Amino acid sequence: MSDKKELKVKQNEVECGLIYPLEFHLTDHCNLGCKYCSHYSPVAEPRFASMEEVRSAAAAVRVIKPKKLRLLGGEPLLHPNIDEIIRFFGENISEKTDIYLITNGTLIKNMSDEFWELIKAHNITVYISIYPTKHDYNRMIETAREKGIALSGIYNPRLKFFAINRSDDKRYDPENEYSKCETKCMQIRDEKLYPCPYSAYIEHINKRYGTEFIHMEGDYYKISEITDVNDVKEWMEIPKPFCAHCNYTGRTKVRWESTAKHEIEEWIEK
Repeated sequence: MSDKKELKVKQNEVECGLIYPLEFHLTDHCNLGCKYCSHYSPVAEPRFASMEEVRSAAAAVRVIKPKKLRLLGGEPLLHPNIDEIIRFFGENISEKTDIYLITNGTLIKNMSDEFWELIKAHNITVYISIYPTKHDYNRMIETAREKGIALSGIYNPRLKFFAINRSDDKRYDPENEYSKCETKCMQIRDEKLYPCPYSAYIEHINKRYGTEFIHMEGDYYKISEITDVNDVKEWMEIPKPFCAHCNYTGRTKVRWESTAKHEIEEWIEK
């Protein structure tokens, strides 16, 4: 897999802690089972963003005017209407906002000619998260090349995830955890902004394991109430009530692996 190096490798590109970038799920579920997934995708029920949700997200982006918008999941290429969604965002988002499609690449070879034409027409970056699996990444590169697209991505043969456990009894100091957190990547979800995926998609943990994590006032920002983007930036600097659940300072690095077990201990402390 030596050709992996031909990808435009951008180590740790995420710009966390500010309003930039914004992330929006096209799907919640995924076709990989990454242990410790920060979006809880391996235990998420199948869910596809509706066009109503897409239009709402686009409207939010126009208000907030981020430098970058990331379309991801889950695995976004699972969405049956991906072409329509790409076209909509491409036609309705300012050119000042760069659009990234974040995928694991496993479905690249199945994408339609229309998909690639839309990617090119709207100057959308296809960004592959490359995992140490047996998938043919060389073929992914070749497929994109044939369509006139240069892929971007991260490759690390010893890719590691953070294992960050949560507690449902709010045992941690929100200010301490939030001040050290490097996972502040804003999520658009149900017409609200959340500061990170751990908070935005906690419903998947509740449904799978019967936990009762709830959001308090201050955990999210209603998009309908945004009048000044600077207010959102200031909000992002403030610890959130949900941070009392999160043991970020106790995080550990673990080698990437795919598993079908997904025990509650991957995410929740007992």
